[in-house]
Amino acid sequence: MTYVLLFRGLNVGGRSAVKMPELAAVLTSLGLRGVRTYIQSGNAVVECDLPEAALIALVRDGFTRGFGFACEVCAVSGEELARVVAELPFTAEEIEATQQAQPEVEHLYVYFLPEPPAPDALAALQGDGADGDRIALRGRALYLLCAGSVRNSKTAARIGKRLPAATARNWNTVRKLLDMASK
Repeated sequence: MTYVLLFRGLNVGGRSAVKMPELAAVLTSLGLRGVRTYIQSGNAVVECDLPEAALIALVRDGFTRGFGFACEVCAVSGEELARVVAELPFTAEEIEATQQAQPEVEHLYVYFLPEPPAPDALAALQGDGADGDRIALRGRALYLLCAGSVRNSKTAARIGKRLPAATARNWNTVRKLLDMASK
């Protein structure tokens, strides 16, 4: 089965530095096949016969042994990632409107979660909506369409606080990882 591994917080702000060739070598040493990495933020596409929970445990342990520090990792099957892309809850017009308003920043993100949050948590994540950000939940994927920069988003800050195990990727990265997982 094809999985996409999403490592949380790698190579962000000069800490938790891991070079992608070294990450690929550690993953290969764990018996994972067809290991390919994408950009420096800790993304890998792998092949293995393990169920998701066993894969995560193997990768967490191997990562800690290989790099000397722990890192959260989320595993998403190629099928699940295809659903994440297919179920994009925002229209092309909504996305385009945010991009036209502030074209120099990314606006669309997906937070990958180990499990869906409780139903009442979604409303708390949205807040009062005054910043213009929008969120939508589909399974274990929480979509965020930022009105401005994610760095200034109060919604993104709430998601980070309330869902600390979530790992986010911008939409371009999500689509590239799906392309890689499909080959």
